[in-house]
Amino acid sequence: MNMHNNVCFIDNFQRTPVFEKVSENFDKKNTFWITLNKNVFKSLKENFLEQNILNLKKKTKKKYIRFKNEKKLNEIYLSDRILREKGKLGLHFLINIESNIFKFIKKNKIKLIIGEFTWGHELITFRIIKNNNLNCRYLNIQPLRIPYSRSGFFTEEDQKTLINIENKNIKKKFDQKKYNLEVKLRSKKKIQNMLKLPLKIFNRNFFDRSDIFYISKINKILKNLKLIKNSFFYKLIKKEKEIINKKQFNILYALQVQPEAGSDVKARYYENQKELIFNIYKTLGNNACLYIKEHNAGVGLRNINFYKRLLKYPNIFILDENYDTNKGIKNFNLIISQAGTIAYEAAIKKITSFTFANCFFNKLKNCHKINYEDLRNCKNIESLLTLKNKDNKNKLSIKDFKKFASKRSFEGIISNTITNPKILNENNIKTLSNEIYKLI
Repeated sequence: MNMHNNVCFIDNFQRTPVFEKVSENFDKKNTFWITLNKNVFKSLKENFLEQNILNLKKKTKKKYIRFKNEKKLNEIYLSDRILREKGKLGLHFLINIESNIFKFIKKNKIKLIIGEFTWGHELITFRIIKNNNLNCRYLNIQPLRIPYSRSGFFTEEDQKTLINIENKNIKKKFDQKKYNLEVKLRSKKKIQNMLKLPLKIFNRNFFDRSDIFYISKINKILKNLKLIKNSFFYKLIKKEKEIINKKQFNILYALQVQPEAGSDVKARYYENQKELIFNIYKTLGNNACLYIKEHNAGVGLRNINFYKRLLKYPNIFILDENYDTNKGIKNFNLIISQAGTIAYEAAIKKITSFTFANCFFNKLKNCHKINYEDLRNCKNIESLLTLKNKDNKNKLSIKDFKKFASKRSFEGIISNTITNPKILNENNIKTLSNEIYKLI
């Protein structure tokens, strides 16, 4: 594939092998990389020009050049859980790499950057392009979730905006059974990885000591032991297998994995889920019950006190993490999440859902973004549901949303290569390469 414009990929853990495979279809002299992992840097040097790779080390020095600095740097800093754990070192790292990234993009006349909206170096790269006239675009490829086999290019940090790539409408009818199976298989793979965790405690660190993301072996062991301990005590918590009374106004709050790089960015300013739950609880009517469901992959990430404090209050229940929401979602009058796919599913099944983050599927009828003021000003949660559904006249029907999504997506997928190794197959890589090439 002959390219005249320069494209840059940002190394991001298990998505990097996908980017490497995709970039094999591009001219090496026009392909660039940004990484902050020494081991990845060494690997990339074997297949790409070394001068085309920006390796951001922990002790990267700030370059004194003129450009527009990011004015809200602390927002990025606190969105990256590893950088914020590093304290001042993490913030100084962000300050120092900003000028290096700017110079790298400008010097190499990069036209397109493909990356995630998860870690601090990705977010600062996006803001640099946004703040400065570099004639460059930053795009993030993500699955549409429903159907998971289609992906699109997102343009904003909260992933609420999909670019129109004028693809043809989806001809295939949405297969709910196939989708349910995909969800179960992905969840099963995540759980299998969690079960293997004790065996991984003494594994070699993924990062080098010169990397900002480096975690010492002792800290790694302590983190993993804490995860095992939390998982054990979570099993002792009283959990409901089914809805207690279907005649009541039942609300499901679906917890998201936390800390989790994507959620921490999308749900920024609404990242404290305990606070969200208590603010929802304040709005419950006398006939309402609030069920809290842990994400399967989130078991062990929260201390037992998180659940025990919730269970102190009347009409709050912990729903078993294995509760089948695909079948049982119809038992709820309202679904609430930070930005979870379950809100998307609920709207498709014509059940009202609320998200605290901006989501592209908020365009659907019955799926609404809410905020603290909505909770503060409503009579109760039932009246808020009624009020928000009045806005359905301004939203897309399932049929119209399908048309909207199909014009902004393609039949291909990019995700974690461990949970979904099939994404490295030849046809998928070729599709991803072609879709990226169209945008250059």
